[in-house]
Amino acid sequence: MLDQYFWEDENQPDYRHAPEVEKILNEHPFLEKKENPTEEEIKENEKWWEEFTSNPVVKFLARAEEIADKMNEMELKANQLPYRWEDRKMWQAVPHVIGPDGRPMPRKAIHTKQESDDKFWDFARQFFFGLWGFRQRPYPSSRPIDVAQAIGYKRLEKRYYDFIMKSGGFYYKDRLGRTRGPMELIQLKTAWGAGIIDKDTFIWGDDMDEWAPIHMIYGMERAIATWEVRLAAAATAFLHKLQKGIPPWVPLKGHEKKTYKQLQQEAIESKRRDLAVLEANDGVWPGVRIPSHALFLWASGSELTNVLEADHMPNKYIPKDLRLQLAKIIPGLRPWEVLSVEQAMDKITFGGKWYREPLGTYTTGPPYIRHWNKDVKRGLLDIGKDIASKLQQIGEDNSWFQTIIEKVQADALPGMPDVRRGGRHKRKLSRNDVKRQLKIDP
Repeated sequence: MLDQYFWEDENQPDYRHAPEVEKILNEHPFLEKKENPTEEEIKENEKWWEEFTSNPVVKFLARAEEIADKMNEMELKANQLPYRWEDRKMWQAVPHVIGPDGRPMPRKAIHTKQESDDKFWDFARQFFFGLWGFRQRPYPSSRPIDVAQAIGYKRLEKRYYDFIMKSGGFYYKDRLGRTRGPMELIQLKTAWGAGIIDKDTFIWGDDMDEWAPIHMIYGMERAIATWEVRLAAAATAFLHKLQKGIPPWVPLKGHEKKTYKQLQQEAIESKRRDLAVLEANDGVWPGVRIPSHALFLWASGSELTNVLEADHMPNKYIPKDLRLQLAKIIPGLRPWEVLSVEQAMDKITFGGKWYREPLGTYTTGPPYIRHWNKDVKRGLLDIGKDIASKLQQIGEDNSWFQTIIEKVQADALPGMPDVRRGGRHKRKLSRNDVKRQLKIDP
């Protein structure tokens, strides 16, 4: 095995472009192609195809595929424009993700103001509740709230740009995977101009959930790579190319200008080639296995970060017994279909769907609010008890006070029975009865 490792290290064989892989990619997955077929085989093949295409089941399936293609095309056309007109160019530049059936999956566009407002408040009320310390209502991970489209991508870019210009304390990952920082914006500009970082460098700042490339953060690239910084970076790249004998107009490898569509096509082709390599080698990637600790070092750089060591990811691994329990709780669920506990809980609670609730429901505030409410309730009850006992004491000491209370009750609630002292019901007093009592009492 060591000899094979040294041989691979010296020769570096390209398993992704081996002859077997090219053969698998070029061949049809279901039909076999003969090199020199005879006349009889050609006629037999034509006859078989004619019988196959004339089969009513095959015709029905072909027609169903045509209808599905047409419906998918209509849905794409209905969602071809975003809610805000200034986002149209970016919306159309991003290609559709290819679905499991091979058709592009449409991105749902917001069409009406009511729909836009609903999307915004679905997000905002939970967001603000989270800021104020309330427990937020989770929504299914498979159906996120598309608040970015409702607000507008250009608007978000501008707002985040304003925020980034006022903040600092950013960290970035260098080429060895080590963390550099904290840095202010001017230091990041200097690093960009010197060619140390670019739009694909991973960066992290306060209030960010995870590391992300600079070009994927709203407003970050615009804040760092201003025109003078880009000019300095171009001059640095020009000098480096001259030193290496590369023409200035030739882009560096991996830095070619590509559209989103080209990137998607390259990714799909790379995935097909990887699957072909596995198919050619019985489902195992060829070559000497890389030790797991080496993979860990490669993934985390020269520092063993606590983030990779900590098992905090929700869908990292679920034990088999827990998956079996979930399968018993959720009818029709197979254990290997459970990707994460969160998705399983979504399936149990919401049926996998997002539904709207009135503002203020399903929220329990921080504990101090509950304690305060409890204190207020207890205080109001104590005050009520004190007032009731004082009134009762006055009524027992002064008979005329009780007569006034009865008169007030009779005037205020003429149709209601008089209730006093332990809930004993008295007959309704008329005005004449009250006058008679007032005359008798001293």
